[in-house]
Amino acid sequence: MGLGYFFCVDTAIEEKATKSCSVVATYDSHDKAEAAIKQLQHAGYEMKKL
Repeated sequence: MGLGYFFCVDTAIEEKATKSCSVVATYDSHDKAEAAIKQLQHAGYEMKKL
C-alpha cells in the first residue's frame, strides 16, 4: 500500500472560477506503483489524465 495525499485548489482568474483536484501517492517500489496504475486502468480511469 502507498502513502497518498489529496488536495483541491479553488482559483478565480478574470471572474472565472475553477476548481482542480489532485491525488499524489508514493510507493515503496516501482512494482507497487506499477500495480496501482494497472488497478486504475482496470477501473476505467483515463490513462491520458495521469
